[in-house]
Formats: sequence, C-alpha cells, structure tokens
Amino acid sequence: MPLAPFDALAIAVAAFFVGFFKATLGLAIGLLLVPVMVFVWPTRFVFGIIAVQMWLSDYLALKYFWKRWDGRLVKLVLPGFFFGIILGAYLLVQLPDFWIRKGLGALCLVFAGLQAVREFGRELAPPRLNSWMGVGIGLAGGTMSTLFHSGGLILNLYLLSQGVTKVPLVATVIAVWILMNPVKLTSYWVGGIVNLQMFLACLLAAPLTFAGVWAGKRALEWAPQKAYNLGVLVLAAAAAVKLLAE
Repeated sequence: MPLAPFDALAIAVAAFFVGFFKATLGLAIGLLLVPVMVFVWPTRFVFGIIAVQMWLSDYLALKYFWKRWDGRLVKLVLPGFFFGIILGAYLLVQLPDFWIRKGLGALCLVFAGLQAVREFGRELAPPRLNSWMGVGIGLAGGTMSTLFHSGGLILNLYLLSQGVTKVPLVATVIAVWILMNPVKLTSYWVGGIVNLQMFLACLLAAPLTFAGVWAGKRALEWAPQKAYNLGVLVLAAAAAVKLLAE
C-alpha cells in the first residue's frame, strides 16, 4: 500500500528538522520537534519516523568524532540502555495514547526548565554520581529515549558528572546511540511502530537531513546561540503545556 501523501510530508519534515536541530541544539529534537509533530500526525507514527531519522543522522556525524569517546563510560551505560529500551518499547505499545502524550508533555516541560537553568541561570555543578550508577542511568535513559526521544539529557547529565565535556561528551553520546539505536529500531519494528515502508521512505528522505544540517549552520550565523536556544526552549515549553492541557 503506497504511503499517503500526508504521511510522506511528515517524513520529509522529520528528516529536515532532525538535521537542522542536530546542527543547532540536539536536545530540541525531543523537546520541540516531537511534541509539535504529534499535534498533526499520530503519536506512534511520529515516534517511529523520528527514530529512523535519528539513527541515520548519527552515522553522518560519526566520522567527526571517531574514537574520541570514553569507552569505559560507554560500556557502563550500555547494559542499562539495552533493558531500558526493551522496557520503553513495551510501555509504548501497551500504554494508551492519552498517557503517552501527557507523559511527553510533562517530561518536555521539566527538561526545558532544566535546560533553561543551565543556559541562562546560575551555572550549576553537575550532580556527583558514582561511575557504577551508569547502569541505572542507562536504564532511565533507554526508557525515556524509547518512550519520548528524550534520553539524551539524562545521558548528558551523567557524563557531565563524570567530568566529560565538549568533544568527548558528544562523541560518547554518539557512540552510545550508534550501538543502541539498532536495538531501539528493532524493538519499534517488533512492536509494530516501524515498518519496511516507513524505513525505506526515511532512507529516501536522507538528503533532506543534509539540507537541514546546512540550514541549521546558516541559521546560527545570523542568530546568536543563546537567543536561538531561548526561542527553542520557549516554544518547547509552550508545546508541552498544550499537550498537558489537551
């Protein structure tokens, strides 16, 4: 059965803006893109196409961060992420759409607030966490990533608590996603959230991801990063409130 034009439009929008936000503020994919798209398209359909596009975009960035990750921390969080993804996929399949949307709204509102404090408030020291807590962090991150595409902030906070910053932090996050996103996509496939038609359509839309990266880089040339981040967080908070008020 051919993909409906309106669904093809969703895949094009997801491909472009995943690239755009990867080049500007990666957390905006979960905080803004997903909440806005679920106002227009079915919730699980949006989650599926975003998952495929994020998987593809990680491979585009891998060459820039090759072997710059912290291998020890990657190994610590992987077991938790694996089981978190399985748990998240089970909940995504079983929970009513109402609760998924409410959970998405609540989580985005909390994460937007935390990110706003980090961006514009007093500099907060990351919480001190023992490295062995990576298993629990992975479980939480994998669950939140599969349920709401918001596991990145949890992983970032853990890596900051271990003294990982800048390029090694980004590289470590990418290494985790490179290894875990195939598990996530497989769980989506088994749960009926992703199918072959959607996957192939997302592959065909890959050039739009490159266009989004290019547009994102151009946007930051005329919009100061702080002002841009503020705009994204305000829109994310507004979308989250609207989801909660539905």
